[in-house]
Amino acid sequence: MDKTPYTPVFWLNLGAHFIQIGEYQASLDYSLRGIHRAPDKAYGYLVFAKAYSHMEDFDQALKACDIGVDFGKAHDDAHLIKELEEAKKRITSDFEQSKYGTFSS
Repeated sequence: MDKTPYTPVFWLNLGAHFIQIGEYQASLDYSLRGIHRAPDKAYGYLVFAKAYSHMEDFDQALKACDIGVDFGKAHDDAHLIKELEEAKKRITSDFEQSKYGTFSS
């Protein structure tokens, strides 16, 4: 594995790390760099959606998944589509729970 900071995996992992420490905007910034470099990786859209979910911006989280699904459809990538559709279900569930004050990260 190439460990230069210019690889998509580096940026996506950095984005995931910033979620763990509660720095959601930084997570969005770094994961977006990874998505631009590797739009075929479901992980990028999942990190992006997770950051938005933690920010309780469920519309943006779902949009991130939809963009990934659209990419998957355009490239006939059933695995990418499946992962992101499952994420959308989790995000929708989190949104429903948040309406009643039971949202948990």
